[in-house]
Amino acid sequence: MKDNEVKTDNHIHVSVEERDLISVFMYGQPGLYSRRLYWNDIMPVVEKISCIRCAPESPVDHDTFYPRTFGMLSPEYRKPMVRINRCQVFEGDSLLHATFQAVVDFIRWYNQNKKS
Repeated sequence: MKDNEVKTDNHIHVSVEERDLISVFMYGQPGLYSRRLYWNDIMPVVEKISCIRCAPESPVDHDTFYPRTFGMLSPEYRKPMVRINRCQVFEGDSLLHATFQAVVDFIRWYNQNKKS
């Protein structure tokens, strides 16, 4: 791969725990995804996350957990970066991998912090 090229993936392999974490977040039950995830599996999760308000009591409608950094290349390693609003930045070997990392991190945080 040349220095100016970015690796592209059409799927990634994930653990059972990560697969089930996403499945429960999306549909309320585990096991609805395979351990091979594609963009068409991840983007509905990003869309759902983007509709969650950061502060439900806030009068500002656009204060959501939207993808804030999406596809920028890290200055040092030239790898794609993804960050969901108010969350940390993730760098991956591909944009799909970085997006997946950001999604899993957000869901773990959300599950720990959501109000019942």
